[in-house]
Amino acid sequence: MSAGPPSWLVPVLVVGLAVGAVSACIGHPDLVIGDGVDLFGTFWFYWFIGDCIEHLRDPSFTDLMFHPLGKEIFAHTGNNFVDAVAAQPFRLLFGFPRYQPVFVGFLLLVNGAHLHAAGEAGLGLSVVGDGAGRCVVDGEPLCVV
Repeated sequence: MSAGPPSWLVPVLVVGLAVGAVSACIGHPDLVIGDGVDLFGTFWFYWFIGDCIEHLRDPSFTDLMFHPLGKEIFAHTGNNFVDAVAAQPFRLLFGFPRYQPVFVGFLLLVNGAHLHAAGEAGLGLSVVGDGAGRCVVDGEPLCVV
């Protein structure tokens, strides 16, 4: 009967994959992960949430989009501010846009840790696979199994 892989193997693989995924951008201030409209929108949204936190402003509505009538952010994003709020310490520590690859690496580590913990807890491949599937198919920034 096989004893299985060593207990350190999965955490080392998770760290290796996370670091490998963002390593090309770390230390290069002009490189970020992603492209196109979604990337620009994410950067704007993270800035907007940071600005709301800094000025204690309600983030549910802004006239910074669709001026002069504005935009109800709840209808646009469902008020899903979790990733934007979680990005704020990284924005403050590393500045724009250097925070982004570090934050993406952090998200990969957190997701890997959650999937590993689910596997270790004996929740089975269906739960781990479901969590991984949500990350890949839905593109959820924070997947918690």
